[in-house]
Amino acid sequence: MKVPKIQNALIIGGTGMLAKASSHIARHVTQVTLVARAPDALATKIKAMPVAMNWNDMNSIQDVLKGMHHSLPFDVIVSWIHDEGIWCVAEFEKFLRHGGRSIRVHSSAVGDPSSGIKTDPPPPSGVVRQNVVLGWIEKGKHRRWLTNHEISEGGRRAGPGGRRHLQRFPDP
Repeated sequence: MKVPKIQNALIIGGTGMLAKASSHIARHVTQVTLVARAPDALATKIKAMPVAMNWNDMNSIQDVLKGMHHSLPFDVIVSWIHDEGIWCVAEFEKFLRHGGRSIRVHSSAVGDPSSGIKTDPPPPSGVVRQNVVLGWIEKGKHRRWLTNHEISEGGRRAGPGGRRHLQRFPDP
């Protein structure tokens, strides 16, 4: 089965630890919309449309959601959304085309992805949600948290051109 070309991507929270993943995605799609607190610098670098949004300001989130009604349907959404914004995950997913993919990036605090991510609201009908859970690397008797590069690599591998069913990064 041929995978359709992804033309329109929405990245939410992709300017920090996921900046390299955002850059990778931008190279593989026609149009990127980058939503973050301060999206301008990265959006300019990767030729994305910047949309500023503050998770701590309900009006800011509502304004962005209202503005999305003028966007084309997205083929894919990649999001790392803080706890205070979890309620709006499904609201953004409504802007996906039918059969579009929502890639949710989580820290290891959400638990085992095989039992579902309990913090997320259910996806809208017709949306395929994929969860990427990031954690740590075992080094002998010690463990260390993932670096920003490794976190971005997990998002990149799950995104356009990557693996469709990545459950955990790094792979066990």
